[in-house]
This record gives sequence, C-alpha cells and structure tokens, in this order.
Amino acid sequence: MATTALISLAAYMQTTYRPDREYIDGEVRERNVGEWEHVRLLALFAGWFGSQETNWSVVSAIAWRTQVSETRVRVPDLVLVKIGPQPDVLVYAAALIVEILSLTIPTRTPRSAPRTIAAWVSIRSGSSTRRHAQGATASMTLGRRLSG
Repeated sequence: MATTALISLAAYMQTTYRPDREYIDGEVRERNVGEWEHVRLLALFAGWFGSQETNWSVVSAIAWRTQVSETRVRVPDLVLVKIGPQPDVLVYAAALIVEILSLTIPTRTPRSAPRTIAAWVSIRSGSSTRRHAQGATASMTLGRRLSG
C-alpha cells in the first residue's frame, strides 16, 4: 500500500509547484489540467468574464490558490472577486469560483467549496454542469463539441 507524506500548510504555502497543486488535509495533490476541452472551455470562460470586469466591478483570475478551510487550499480554474488589492492566496469570499471537470479524469467533489462564496460552479465538459450555491444543486447539459 502506497503512503503519502504529509506536510504542513506553511510548507505548502512556501513551495512553488509547476503546475500548481492543491493542499488537502496535509496532502499535496495534483490538479486536473491540460486536456484540450478543459483548456479551451477555460479560455472561453476567462475571455467572457474578462470582458465583463468593468461592467460588474470585478476582476477574474485563473488558477489562484484559494484557502477554503484551515486544512484545505484549492486551485480552481477561474475566480471572480471584487475590484481592489488582492492577497497572494484568496482567503475571503469570492463572487464566483469555476471548476471545469474532465470526463476522463476522476472528479473531485465540490464539498470543500467555501460556504461564503456566491457560487461554486463545477462544469463537466461533454456531460453535465452542476451549480452549487448556498447548498442548492442544479444541473444542465453541455454539448460535447466546443467549436466546429
């Protein structure tokens, strides 16, 4: 049986990973990144949310470390926050957090989404979308193809 060495939150925060990794209860875990549909959908979302920043008085960020509890730091695909100075690690309520999930890679559960955010949207490309907002869950279907 394989074992994983646990590290402290302070050690995780002082370490740079390429690509960045998440910290879950003392364990450093790889993120799901790199598949075409994932990166293409992220690019489309980032472009659209970026075009709305002035209208909505928000700023968007990709792959920003987000501390969701004392023992967990996630790295969601996209985050929207109010305009203003920002910390290196997001520790306050975001307006929106978007996580794009893959059909071929096991999904992580959005259970660890902080309860203080307006919405945590998990998007499973080619399958279904689940929205998590204040304890409610809704689903919708996304088309498999992103572009012609």
